[in-house]
Amino acid sequence: MHTVHVLGGDLTALAAALRLSRLGHRVHIGTDDPRWTPSSTSPLHLELEPVLELPSVWRDLCAKTGRNMEADLLEAGVSLVEAPSAVHDGLILPTERGAQISAVRESFDEAIAQRWTGVLDEADDLWQTRRAWGLEHAVVERPTLADVPSAFPQKGRRDTLRLLARELPGQLGQVLADLSARRGGCRDGATLLLADLAVQRVFGRWQLVDADGPTDVQPLLDVLAARLERRGVRVVETTELPLSPDVVIDTRVSPPSAGGPLRALRARRHAPFLAPTVTTSTRPATDADAADVLSEFVTHEGGLPVVTWNWRRGDVVVTRVHDHSRPIEAPHLGPGMAVATWAARPPMTWQVVDGVPTLHAGPDGHGGPEPWARVLAGALATYAVHEHLTGHDVRPTNRLIGAAGRPRRRHEQP
Repeated sequence: MHTVHVLGGDLTALAAALRLSRLGHRVHIGTDDPRWTPSSTSPLHLELEPVLELPSVWRDLCAKTGRNMEADLLEAGVSLVEAPSAVHDGLILPTERGAQISAVRESFDEAIAQRWTGVLDEADDLWQTRRAWGLEHAVVERPTLADVPSAFPQKGRRDTLRLLARELPGQLGQVLADLSARRGGCRDGATLLLADLAVQRVFGRWQLVDADGPTDVQPLLDVLAARLERRGVRVVETTELPLSPDVVIDTRVSPPSAGGPLRALRARRHAPFLAPTVTTSTRPATDADAADVLSEFVTHEGGLPVVTWNWRRGDVVVTRVHDHSRPIEAPHLGPGMAVATWAARPPMTWQVVDGVPTLHAGPDGHGGPEPWARVLAGALATYAVHEHLTGHDVRPTNRLIGAAGRPRRRHEQP
């Protein structure tokens, strides 16, 4: 049995620790603040939006580390159900493609609907490109700007996101402009974030509901934290980690590099991720407050989105606001997601630190800072570490190997 230390208290550390323990390794998480706990000084359930995107990523994490997600949630009295569409300054865009185009046609006209169809097509193309660069496959060398995928606009090319936002009318243009603010505050070169428009449309919007009504993502984090304990993963302060691990995974954000494609003259474009100011309040519920519904309203202050969620829990209504017009720096999420800063993000590479092979894999990697991207970074780190320690490739493309890292029976040699 090999010993692996995972440094960090974010989703990547949580996902990597669960997966590696399932593969038979002894895993210790070193963090002074496990953010998946509600008692954290910076709890994830406040940072993460209460609407779940790309639930298949969470389902895969659960399936590969024990039983399926719905079974664990059901045992905790929680269900995963589809969430209603957000309301953007009065405009409702359903997640399903045909319904979304019809809604645009009804709110504007046929010409705008055709233009929006082109936006969705471009978003789908960008999503497929992002999948191959840091989500389903690790980026193991720092790319130069010349290596940036052709689907990602580079210097001298049009910034499609900004251009489309200006060309589209009213709320539609604002929906695109909001992608930059809600994904770190990029103002220039943020076209690759157009891919996030495809995520909700392809995979839907989901919410958690328990006996008291809708809730945020904390019940799901509780399920994963309980699984850590069942799998024997110790969570200790970094200074209390035992000595002599075989491998370390460092999920903490690396400081910006002065080299690579991002020179000092462009250092201003390496600005840290900008997170919203988060507030939560409650009020007594009335008969007009619907049960089992998590509503989302997007308004704007100074052209920047203010996202408000309301949900009823028993006799009270919870209101959570992510105010992007009052941004705060969030260096733990790396830089914003402009194309140039994407190229400058650290690759998932090995180094020897204090004599121990150490793999860097965090939210500042090429997968991006979205919650599902951070979970996927944990999976990619797991594949690399397990192969390093055992020589076995457990990536999903290796059909000979099962979820627990053992050969599937039908492939075993007599």
